[in-house]
Amino acid sequence: MSAFGNLGLAGAVLCLLGLLKFAVFSRATGGDAGVGHAWVIVMLAIALVACFAWVTTVVGLMGGFQPFGSSPATRAAAGIGWFVLSVLATYLYGDPGTHLPRALGVAGMFVLPACLLAWGIVHLNEGLAKALPAGAPRMLTIVVFALGCLPLASKLLGSTFVTLGNVASTFAGRSELDSFQQGIVATIDAADVQRGISDLLVHTPAGRHPVIRAKALAKIKSRADWQQELVRLLKTHAAPDVLGFLSANDVDQPALFAAAINDGLLQQAQAIRAGIREANHPSNLYPGMGSTEVRLALAVADKFAGMGVDFRAAVQEMRHAFDERPGYPRPPFAAVEMLDRWLAKQGR
Repeated sequence: MSAFGNLGLAGAVLCLLGLLKFAVFSRATGGDAGVGHAWVIVMLAIALVACFAWVTTVVGLMGGFQPFGSSPATRAAAGIGWFVLSVLATYLYGDPGTHLPRALGVAGMFVLPACLLAWGIVHLNEGLAKALPAGAPRMLTIVVFALGCLPLASKLLGSTFVTLGNVASTFAGRSELDSFQQGIVATIDAADVQRGISDLLVHTPAGRHPVIRAKALAKIKSRADWQQELVRLLKTHAAPDVLGFLSANDVDQPALFAAAINDGLLQQAQAIRAGIREANHPSNLYPGMGSTEVRLALAVADKFAGMGVDFRAAVQEMRHAFDERPGYPRPPFAAVEMLDRWLAKQGR
């Protein structure tokens, strides 16, 4: 049994050395070579996880998790938890959202697997364990457990503090605006809504700064015929911004908008076609292109469904717009999947 475990350890060592070579000491190139380089790193990472799963299983069968409980179910749960924590922690060390210093994160990505190797060696080789000072295997287990908990705790606490900070800012009215945001507010205050409201619509979808959004909404609604103006704009190039407004804000006369929304969806389709057709560099075409606009447009179609207008043909036109032939290789657009799902749900 020990020999099988040591084979897994040998595989893990080779995978770890390979990751060091390709992820740290080698520089990725562009083109197909760069893609191949990335795939080598992915495959080595998968193989490393598989080797650690192998080692953990053998250690468990040899009684390595007996200190965690006497029943087989408890020891099995401890082994699974140990393995999941180790893999998750190794990933979190490389995640910028973990809120760890970059140097510590990079070090943790390799120190933790190295400690896991040492842990496996000690538990798979009884002679070596006996040669070490008393309590050394237990101390190694504690070290690995602490290294595993560090990024997880940092991730959870960091996210909690960020959330609490956002909540506190929201309840405080988020009155503190930076200089750029203050400039936006000044522009909104100075806007003449009788001359037009289209420039204010970009600040009104959900997710915008609440102070700026509230200012823009109040300014738009200070115009007596703001709803009629939105209906008019749905037939112009400003339609995508109107759809963004309608996705997050209610109107007093929903029936007034139903037919115009169909026009707005067709305008959105034209904007998508133009964006693809007029791309002047490959970087202008990317998987997320149009995703936000499509998400907001579909939200509006769902919101105003059942008002006597069938939006399926207009949404289908948006789907066809992503088939526009650009002058560069076309990436797989994520928005296409959203549109296909919506159309399938509608039975088209």
